[in-house]
Amino acid sequence: MKYLFFDIECADGGKATICSFGYVICTLDFEVLEQRDILVNPESDFFFEDKKGRGEFTLAYPHEVFYAAPTFDKVYDEIKALLEAPDVYVVGHSVDNDIKFLNMACKRYGMPPLEFEYFDTQRTYRDLEGRKNAISLQNALLELGIETECTFHRSDEDARATMLVLRGLLQKSGKNFEEYSALAYDCTGRTFDFYWGWNGQSRDRFSDVYCVKYTRDFIREIEKGKENYILRPTQNYINFQRYIDKGAPIGEMRDVLEGQKVCISLNYEQSHYKEMLYLVGRIKASGGTYIRRAVEADIFVTYMTDDRGRPFSKCSRHDDLRRSERTDVKVMSLERFLSLLHTSKAHLLSCPEIFEEYFLTVREL
Repeated sequence: MKYLFFDIECADGGKATICSFGYVICTLDFEVLEQRDILVNPESDFFFEDKKGRGEFTLAYPHEVFYAAPTFDKVYDEIKALLEAPDVYVVGHSVDNDIKFLNMACKRYGMPPLEFEYFDTQRTYRDLEGRKNAISLQNALLELGIETECTFHRSDEDARATMLVLRGLLQKSGKNFEEYSALAYDCTGRTFDFYWGWNGQSRDRFSDVYCVKYTRDFIREIEKGKENYILRPTQNYINFQRYIDKGAPIGEMRDVLEGQKVCISLNYEQSHYKEMLYLVGRIKASGGTYIRRAVEADIFVTYMTDDRGRPFSKCSRHDDLRRSERTDVKVMSLERFLSLLHTSKAHLLSCPEIFEEYFLTVREL
């Protein structure tokens, strides 16, 4: 296991306008492995005044730098991979605010929700250190006697400060993270399906954070003739990711793909929504999991000619796999893969349509 400390800055106080996602990955001994600030174009004005019109703080970069960065939907996959990695403890300071920002940004851009567990150093500091009120990162460092140069309100630096706070708390307690977090059970929470909350709460007390302005407005209508396509940010795209995360296995349970990660060429995936839902269910029934990054797969399925027999000039996912220089990935044709699952293209054409309640991504307001 490793730690992933993260922090978010927003352009206007957090109304779905994320402008940076900073993180630090380190070992359990707090050896920093990676530190980075992912800048995001907020597609909004910057506004930091409080209710009395006073400026609250200044971000670490000029506004023009943020506007030149990619939008949230372009960095979503990278952020999702970081936060949902199975081998990290996700830690933040006042992390519930960051969860709200992520939920709202996902809804704004029609992206599936991010789902992971997190630990909050601010909440822990209050509960275990006997404070009545929340404490800022800067004051937590001062109280713990930690001297460091830190550029506050720069996301990756705030993430590093959070790391130092947790290290200080663990040193003070004489416990490791698992022992310490067990004492602060309700300082660990989780987010799912746009809901978030803390351990010890029943699900009906979890908060559902959504921004009225950014619900249906940012889900693109499916074009006529492309009802079976998976294009972001359409409802099909969201449904497909939801099914990857939550969908039930389909068909006979077998172990032919036990523990294997499967990725299928975007040439096929993008234009076969109904069939891909069924295939993901069959992959799960065969003991495997479906992923959308070829460089992380154990099996990559090619699709070099379309349903009319016309050749594709290239496959972007296959190109990514070649550039990675991985030699341990099994590459096979779609036909061979379907036979492995005891199915065929003809069967896929007649497979029943799949619909789940959680496909209803956003509420009508």
